[in-house]
Amino acid sequence: MQMSSVAIGAGGSVSSHNPNSSSSSRTLSAPQHTQLIEHVLHGSVGEGVALGLLEERLRGCTDSMDSFFDHEAHYTMAQFGMGGATIGVRLRRSCLSDQMASAYQLRYQGMNEGARDRSKPTVSRTVITVALTPPHTGERERGEGAHKFLEDMGFKLDFHLVLKGNVFVKDRLRVTVSRVFRVTAGAGAEGEKECEMHMRATYLDRHLQPVFPSTLLVEASCTAPTHLPQDEVGDELKAFVEHLKPLITMDKIEHR
Repeated sequence: MQMSSVAIGAGGSVSSHNPNSSSSSRTLSAPQHTQLIEHVLHGSVGEGVALGLLEERLRGCTDSMDSFFDHEAHYTMAQFGMGGATIGVRLRRSCLSDQMASAYQLRYQGMNEGARDRSKPTVSRTVITVALTPPHTGERERGEGAHKFLEDMGFKLDFHLVLKGNVFVKDRLRVTVSRVFRVTAGAGAEGEKECEMHMRATYLDRHLQPVFPSTLLVEASCTAPTHLPQDEVGDELKAFVEHLKPLITMDKIEHR
């Protein structure tokens, strides 16, 4: 996948131009209202009885539950003239065998706001998510595809990890309960490319090391279009997580 110029539009569409292609442009379109404000709270829970009770409470408070096993690569790119500031994106894809043909999810997350503001019930950030077509077999074998696409844009791999757990959904509210793993099959870009070649869960299970042994990360989030009153969205999320006490206390985390 060769690309000489790429643009991410304000509406979330990704366009690229390849002079060697018969088509002068390729656009990966995203739905309308792709740009959202996401409100987030975090917590943690230990394995065993505490985890079982929390997930039982979540099943009763939400409409649906699903399992996930995702590989996520974090890329950054320096912004020229911005005093060393960087822009980051996350490239995520399911490792489950029945979802191997699914598209990559390319996600931009803006700066976290409200972590130190006591009047704000949650941390909030702008998010833009688009779907990228998964590479065919030949592209994967040549090390091309979505990762090469980002490298051609000027992004560099920062780190990659694997998240495995359950997601609980109620309307626009989502709660994920997941174990976080580092991938031990090599380091840096080479390790990430090896994962890309062997993305299936059966391979990753043999090359994973838990980042937090015996502890699971819990993230509660609520997203809404930018035109809605954001204070009400944050209050909605805060009210929901209050129902999870005393099993877990969700709070704002200041990301550094």
